[in-house]
Amino acid sequence: MSDFLFGDLTAGTAILGILLGMLLAVVVPRLLKPSTTPSGEKKDYMDLVSTGQVLFDDNRKEGQCCVHSAQIFEKQVDFNAFSRQFVKIYGTNGRFGQRLVHKEDERPYWIKPDPSWEPEDNISCVTDRTDHAKFEEMIAKMCATPLPLTQPLWQMVYFQNYVREDNGELTSAFIWKYHHSMADGFTAMRHTCSHCVPAKEGQKMEDLFIHPKAGNKRSRPSLFTIAKKAVFAFFKLIFLPKDPVNPCKPNYMQKHGSKRATAFTYLGEEFSVAKIKEIAHSATTAGKKKSVNDVLLAAISRALGMYCEEKKDKMEDVKIPDNFESAMWVSLDRGSPFKFEEGERRWGNKGLGVCYLSLPIGVKSAVEQLNIVYHRIRDLIGSPEPLLANKLQALVALLPYPIAHFLWPIVTAKVTLSISNVPGPQAQLRWPVNRDEDLTEQIPRSGIIRDMLFFVPPVYDIGIMASIISYNNRVNVGMTTAGEWINQTDVHHIIYDLFPRAMRDIRDGVAASKDTE
Repeated sequence: MSDFLFGDLTAGTAILGILLGMLLAVVVPRLLKPSTTPSGEKKDYMDLVSTGQVLFDDNRKEGQCCVHSAQIFEKQVDFNAFSRQFVKIYGTNGRFGQRLVHKEDERPYWIKPDPSWEPEDNISCVTDRTDHAKFEEMIAKMCATPLPLTQPLWQMVYFQNYVREDNGELTSAFIWKYHHSMADGFTAMRHTCSHCVPAKEGQKMEDLFIHPKAGNKRSRPSLFTIAKKAVFAFFKLIFLPKDPVNPCKPNYMQKHGSKRATAFTYLGEEFSVAKIKEIAHSATTAGKKKSVNDVLLAAISRALGMYCEEKKDKMEDVKIPDNFESAMWVSLDRGSPFKFEEGERRWGNKGLGVCYLSLPIGVKSAVEQLNIVYHRIRDLIGSPEPLLANKLQALVALLPYPIAHFLWPIVTAKVTLSISNVPGPQAQLRWPVNRDEDLTEQIPRSGIIRDMLFFVPPVYDIGIMASIISYNNRVNVGMTTAGEWINQTDVHHIIYDLFPRAMRDIRDGVAASKDTE
């Protein structure tokens, strides 16, 4: 009888059957849940990767995993005029006009907010003179403050009188906070650009973005090669060991939602996009073409290595590892970078992937550090790791909240820092505007963006989130850290002192190596 029922049952097929049965036992009941609320409103479910972002939150009453967009205008823009324009474009559209419902034993979903809610409820203005240090402190404070699920999960804080660092003149700035389940940074950048126009007359948005150059077609890898890479990527994502305790991660007891520290700055003309391209070009040897991304990631490695050297004798039971494991975020979305069609329904995180990049910390030579980063990044090109990570995030999001919530810390414990490097348009943009309306009337209600950067507070036992954006030939670099591990003074030191020093080491090292050839 057993042979008739089970045939040639092996241990492997038995385990697979049990796992499949467990998965079906979880998924099927959730699929059978009513698709409408008791009042008859349709539940608007999000993609599974966005659902995973909700599962990062500690409870079902607050939105903690948020993106923070900090932008500085070239000149002052009146708050009331800007607020009306922002509300007109974003206020009640898409996820900005919905609230999140996160109940037990059901996938999170979006519904309409309370009828008494107005978009202006989520917008505030600071009229006091605000220098950059206070601006950074406000970002850090907002990074540590969750959003209530009783209203749409976004917040806008406007600074009417921001004091520019370079000349002391007054301009305006803002911090726009929204829950990560609404959109990842790449999607948010695309949507921001869809409501921009070039500040300079005669320019077109499509001409401001880097287009891939036509080159030799690569030969398609064999199925065996693809399978081998997929297996390697899977085991790397699942079984990669934890980073050891180190000066940037002195313990594994970080509390979600605890104090944050933030710093960011424009690198100046010394390290504009054009200047960094020159460094990358000079570092190119034997056909190994370096990129701006290689140089910037090598500088992050070097700056953190310097910081660890400074701290190693002041902290007990910590060592400086040879490498830091980092989570490098990748966009799998091939949509236009300057146009966002509502019909695309690309809001959310459906196209968000991640891969583990090992950054060399304990390397003395700046040139060697750059070369190691170059090779490790090239090893990831063509890897299925970002796509696999995307699918694994979706799979975890299908699991019950307690199980998924248990698995996320295991994943985040593997890395010391998270990295986002977003290449933006290389010309100034005016935002926010509707391109299909008269621009003349919108100019007083919008501003020309001078600088911008995205911040996502580190979660669980990731201690650092490093952000880089290149825009209008300007490079902005910033970090948000777990405040109990790397405080405001230290993160300021890393960004303002150590990172520029690391860039100079790389530039001077590359120049010296060229002179000796």
